[in-house]
Amino acid sequence: MNDQRVENKPKPTVTLTKEEIARLKPIGTYTRSKEGSIRFQNSVAMGEAEQTDINRKIIYHYQRESSPSFPVLAAAWESFGTTDVKLANPDNPDQKQLIDRVIDICAIKKIPNIPAIYVVDHPSLNAFSMNGEAVVYSTGILNAMTPKELDAVTGHELSHHRHRMRDNVSRIGLGMGAGFLGEIVASTALSYVPRAHGMMGMVHDNARLLAMHGSAVFAGALAVGQYTHFMEYEADKEGALATSPAQMKSALRTLEKHHEKHIADDAPTNIVRSITRFFLSPFTSHPSTQNRLAALDRLERKLPKDSAQIG
Repeated sequence: MNDQRVENKPKPTVTLTKEEIARLKPIGTYTRSKEGSIRFQNSVAMGEAEQTDINRKIIYHYQRESSPSFPVLAAAWESFGTTDVKLANPDNPDQKQLIDRVIDICAIKKIPNIPAIYVVDHPSLNAFSMNGEAVVYSTGILNAMTPKELDAVTGHELSHHRHRMRDNVSRIGLGMGAGFLGEIVASTALSYVPRAHGMMGMVHDNARLLAMHGSAVFAGALAVGQYTHFMEYEADKEGALATSPAQMKSALRTLEKHHEKHIADDAPTNIVRSITRFFLSPFTSHPSTQNRLAALDRLERKLPKDSAQIG
């Protein structure tokens, strides 16, 4: 999406006063978090299209009238090194389109908790879901992606948004469970090693303790890493279903090209990077782009040719 700069600012799409917002609340009850996400409890006496239109007006209002919370500013600083983050403005045609697509995909996916939508002024290509409350886009990714690629990225991030509670609980549970199991296995294996006497016995005990704790950390990190890979594959699938597998693959390739462009093109760096990627890939937060593209190829073969995608 290109940043359109016009001399005359367009009129607001929707203007709602606080009193009007209060009158809308009984029609479609909603709650708003400190980070800005809005959870709707839609009225059973209203059609889906009419309810979505009311939800859209409420979201426009808060996107225009609110300001970033501290957790959002902190996340922007951690990811981009800047706090120049603003809520996407529905009075800006490009940003309004972004807001509308988030709302539309949430409506079709039956996601009641619509995230606040933020834009960070930064050239890097990045977008992330923040704690199930907000989705943050860089201006770099908005400018580099086609509308369909951006829909795929949005579908991907909304998957993380929707499954945030499940994923947090699963990662904690898997990490603790795998760590406990790793420690038991190491302890059992080491119990067959004869213990020496005297000073060497103390060395043996310390080594055994270190091996047990090391095995726990290794197993826990491996389990968490593999679950985060599952999360990314799942999010890629939902991003593909928001547009098409081809658009999700195109978005991933755009991100990969940008990443490769910003890596120093010298042999020592690339060799170290390749070795590190090979050995640490099971523990990373994201699987390799090659594996993600292969998973999308398999999904594409499974989908019927005329499968319905989100508009």
